[in-house]
Amino acid sequence: MIDKDTITHRHWSLKVGRIDPTTGEAAPVYGDVVFAVDDLHQSMANIILTPKGSVPTEPEKGCDVLGAIDKHPDIGIPLMTREI
Repeated sequence: MIDKDTITHRHWSLKVGRIDPTTGEAAPVYGDVVFAVDDLHQSMANIILTPKGSVPTEPEKGCDVLGAIDKHPDIGIPLMTREI
């Protein structure tokens, strides 16, 4: 259990465990806290990796970057940039 009184940063979140694509196993991160730049990095990754419309209470949350996969870079990069 996390003692929130020991966290010295105003902006923080719990660390999200993602599956390692090489091993297929999730990292043990229960109870870890991320803050500062790591919190920002995790938040941006969550938004980019969340398909648009997949969060029932926030239908505009996420990015629709799957349409840019297998496109020529001249087309795919601007599509991804616009979505992000």
